[in-house]
Amino acid sequence: MRRLLFALPLLIYAAACSAIPGAFLPPTDSSSPVASATIPPGPALPPQALRNALYPLPGFGDAIHACSLQEGACTVDDPVVGRIEVKLIEPFAFGDLNDDGAQDAAVLLAARAGGSGVFVSLHAVLNQNGQPQPAASSLIDDRPLVQRLTIDNGRIVLDATVHDHDDAACCPEWQVRRAFRLVGLSLMMVQAITYLPDGRERSVVIESPRPGEEIGDQIYLSGRVTIAPFENTLAYRVYNREGKELFAGPLMVDAPQPGTPGVFLALLNADRLPRGRLRLVVVDLSPVDASILALDSVEIMVR
Repeated sequence: MRRLLFALPLLIYAAACSAIPGAFLPPTDSSSPVASATIPPGPALPPQALRNALYPLPGFGDAIHACSLQEGACTVDDPVVGRIEVKLIEPFAFGDLNDDGAQDAAVLLAARAGGSGVFVSLHAVLNQNGQPQPAASSLIDDRPLVQRLTIDNGRIVLDATVHDHDDAACCPEWQVRRAFRLVGLSLMMVQAITYLPDGRERSVVIESPRPGEEIGDQIYLSGRVTIAPFENTLAYRVYNREGKELFAGPLMVDAPQPGTPGVFLALLNADRLPRGRLRLVVVDLSPVDASILALDSVEIMVR
């Protein structure tokens, strides 16, 4: 089942209810501890420091646990699900996440609460004078197979095989690429590409507005999709710099027939949007479970 949009506390609870024990193995098929597309100059975060850092870990409900890793592992006690075992798994990635010139990091934590589920989350770690400071996280899946993790131009890019809605719990088969950007205290997904079993790519590309473009009272939104969405309908959303959704609506795609490439074009009213930098997102959502099939985004300047 796709779990990209589910909350980690609910997943940990589901794992705790499972009666099937499982080996707590790193859910990754990558043997490299470090992958990075762009590494800026400056002092690095040593992998050993990442293995012994303090990470916030969501628990059940509103609980947030302090997971103090010792040599890459820790346990925390949740009042609902009981003991949660946490391990830092490979690969790591290094690069600048907040444009300060320092070499930050992206890491993966795997959490298990007594059942067969091993729920992997992605964590952005800032470099504060050579010391790791975890800043935000995002759930990936139960037992994903991670092929590659990089930081490129301020974005964390993850290539992995995760669960589709009808995949067996043991065996994910859905190939995805997700790109995240640190926005305030959260990791925002800024691009998503998925792949069909026959290898075809499902993607959304925003062609207008361009990154950093100044916007007046209207947004001329145009772009294309490689595979037309269900009922030829996408969704658009506008977020502020703190990741709060400001505006949303449907977006129609013009395609010759279902499942073929298509284009979209719309004129959006921007006179009620706040001034400043905002992020415009176009997303293709699954009609089965509302998981993200494809996504693209662009930062704009509303004047």
